Amino acid sequence: MYKPLLSPIRATCPAHPIVLDFITLTVSVAQYKSLSPHVVVALCVVLLVALCVLLLVVLCVLLLVVFCVFLLVVLCVLLQLCVLL
Repeated sequence: MYKPLLSPIRATCPAHPIVLDFITLTVSVAQYKSLSPHVVVALCVVLLVALCVLLLVVLCVLLLVVFCVFLLVVLCVLLQLCVLL
């Protein structure tokens, strides 16, 4: 029913391989014709949810990176203030 992930992408979180497997979901033409419309809609919903989860994970990682940079800037400013005193 679906094609396993065969890309060199490395997942760092246990949920990432599951999301990536959903994203690489492929249905062959013969299987697609034999599936009922309800199953096709369900597969599309699963794919859409997986894409939304992946987008949310990417946004969280970006937010974490921005927060870490902010903390580094604050620490540098505090260290400079300590040196001046």
